[in-house]
Amino acid sequence: MILGFGGRDAAMRKMLPLGEAQELVLSRVALMGAEKLPLGQAFGRVSATPVFARDALPPFDCSAMDGYALRSDDSAGRAEVTLRVQGELPAGQAPKEALKPGCCMMVMTGAPVPEGADVVVPREKVRREGSQVVIPGDLRAGTNVIKAGSDIQRGRQILDRGDVIGVGEVALLAAQGEADVEVYQVPTVAVLTTGDELLDVAEPLAPGKIRNSNGHMIAAAIEEAGGRPLPFPPLPDDLEKTKEALVRAAEVADLVLSTGGVSVGDYDLVRRALFEIADEVLFWRVRIKPGMPVVAAVRGKTLYLGLSGKPGGALVNFYLLVAPVIAKLSGRKNHLVPTVKAALESDFPKPSPERTRYLWARAYYNGSWRVVLSGGELAAMRGYNALVEIPWGSGPLAAGEIVNTLLLKGVVQT
Repeated sequence: MILGFGGRDAAMRKMLPLGEAQELVLSRVALMGAEKLPLGQAFGRVSATPVFARDALPPFDCSAMDGYALRSDDSAGRAEVTLRVQGELPAGQAPKEALKPGCCMMVMTGAPVPEGADVVVPREKVRREGSQVVIPGDLRAGTNVIKAGSDIQRGRQILDRGDVIGVGEVALLAAQGEADVEVYQVPTVAVLTTGDELLDVAEPLAPGKIRNSNGHMIAAAIEEAGGRPLPFPPLPDDLEKTKEALVRAAEVADLVLSTGGVSVGDYDLVRRALFEIADEVLFWRVRIKPGMPVVAAVRGKTLYLGLSGKPGGALVNFYLLVAPVIAKLSGRKNHLVPTVKAALESDFPKPSPERTRYLWARAYYNGSWRVVLSGGELAAMRGYNALVEIPWGSGPLAAGEIVNTLLLKGVVQT
């Protein structure tokens, strides 16, 4: 769901700093609705409600290992003690009787500790002699016994609204018997690409043509960010058809993205189309490189983001502007990409006089953050996990200088 403000903004904002652009698009975004899903389908989704433990974990005092449960009093002040084996307790069975003085009970890992027992001795430290065992003495109460509720107490909050349900969260919910989970719906994101030059990926190259890599790239990025991509056929260089497609996309999607057609050329029709159909144009162009020619607009309750046509610029636009919108739509607590300070591993010889520059990179942690710059356009995006931010007004940078580094995905510690 998108919050739109009535009336076209005649004083359209141009060449905004990134922070202002992010605030504008996020201000137009409201949460998706909630739905209940079976736990097996909830992985990766965002919790729409707090969840509280209905049971203590563990629900009973249990053994931390295979061994023998006994009363610590029976071993007090003695080098070793001989006890009668009263019985066995495998995991999954409840004790049928309390432990008698002078006795022990064989227990398995996770099995309940019988009433009266307060210590478990590992099996390898015990010498069994028929129906009796010889156990080291002077044992301390509580050793190798996991107390009921020591992990999670009943009533404790185990999940908050806005938490992403990962592997650990699935385990917690399953242990609490939460067969169904209330989560936010996944936003559907329309993906439109533009230009008569575009070919399907299966078509052979022809003079003046390129394959439609942007459509597949942005669709994959939407899935990575937690959205559901809805690809549209490539748009021809026709203003009326572009306007029709943009209007139609808003009827079936929660957010509309396009790539290309947002600069100042005669065939940059997406920008012109949005200016004509939008109730409000939020901004055109952001002070970044690559990805400066980006436009944001609102029509009714739908937010449109027209991204750069260059692959590198479009993907930079995505991480800086679109991913935060998807995160907020999806109910996540944190919207912007996390940033760390990292040391450059090589020189960057170019100045950045007018726009904040973003460079594809691979970040890693080895006692401190380090970052390796990539080079090229599409080739630079192979294996990336970060963007290095170089503020506008900066000169060339030398290896070892500390730079803001946006962590886009999993980072390896070496």
